[in-house]
Amino acid sequence: MIGARYQSSVLYSHLKPDGSFSYLTTKERFHIAEVWGAFNVGKKVRIMGMIPWNFIDRYQGGKHTNKSGMGDMAFLGHYQIMQKRKQYGTKIHAHALWLGSGLKLPTGKYEVEEKNVQDNIQNTFQLGSGSVDLMLNLMHDYRIMDFGMNTNLTYKINGSNKDQYRYGNKLTVNTQLYYKIRSKKGLSMAPNTGIIFEASKKDCNKLQEVDISGGKSLLGTIGLESNIGNISWGANWQKPLYQNLALGSVEGRNRVMIHLSFSL
Repeated sequence: MIGARYQSSVLYSHLKPDGSFSYLTTKERFHIAEVWGAFNVGKKVRIMGMIPWNFIDRYQGGKHTNKSGMGDMAFLGHYQIMQKRKQYGTKIHAHALWLGSGLKLPTGKYEVEEKNVQDNIQNTFQLGSGSVDLMLNLMHDYRIMDFGMNTNLTYKINGSNKDQYRYGNKLTVNTQLYYKIRSKKGLSMAPNTGIIFEASKKDCNKLQEVDISGGKSLLGTIGLESNIGNISWGANWQKPLYQNLALGSVEGRNRVMIHLSFSL
């Protein structure tokens, strides 16, 4: 398979203690255009790779700055440790479980002058982290006929970059319910809804914890996945339901993701 994804998100930082804006409040808008590919080795092994191109806009104090460039590439391998299919009465139950791991490489530019932890400024205006990171992944899909639940768990263990800055390790759990609708002309659509939980540890700057970093958030999601023949496409919208980021000084807003892929 080969495909492309586009993701957009907004982050506000330097909020007042009550969460309101001030002249110092910074708005950062992140756009990620990503090319990805995957191929199977036999029936149980899948190799994946992702190459992102990042666009970042920052608005602060009436000033607008931006940057763009390659982000951090990532490569993962997955192994299918379980696949079961049984029929109970007239209904077919199907299970699939994949275990994976991989690396995120420091191909995106990291600029140390953007790091200003002394003034409690988030170190997010970066195209890359400058570090090699380990990713662990678990994917499970359970389906009864055309109704199913998909769960994806990822834990990223971040390394330190050459400037001795290490972003906090991050846990992401994504669970979605979906229902497949099939037409006689071969078109399949699967509306879905679910939640995403994210938890990040605090960053470290030269072995010292960065207080204004880390945190937790819970997002609600709604989307649609479609395919016909060897073409698949879809979109997903994510809305924060709860968040406590960087001791309340950072606030994330809605996110959007769209994708298109081809099976070769």
